[in-house]
Amino acid sequence: VLHLENSASSGNWYRKYSDGLIIQSGTIATPGTDRDTSTITLPTAFTSTTYYANVMLENVDMDGGGGMWTVKSKTTTSFIIHNGQDYSGTFRWFAIGY
Repeated sequence: VLHLENSASSGNWYRKYSDGLIIQSGTIATPGTDRDTSTITLPTAFTSTTYYANVMLENVDMDGGGGMWTVKSKTTTSFIIHNGQDYSGTFRWFAIGY
């Protein structure tokens, strides 16, 4: 499998491979509003919504509790994350698929 293309901009990046695999990652700053959502726009589109996406805590201010951000929905060009509690700060996101 050959590495064909990559790009990086504003902390977000992607890599495309000759078998069609795309790996993408970046960061997003989120508000600490309970039950809030944030949209992550992907640097390059996937061919379907069957890709895997995840959000991880990176630099977070926690105001109690054990909630966390989760992936709520996906399109080929973005996905929406949902805040389960009052967490704010910087999160790292990751997506892999075709």
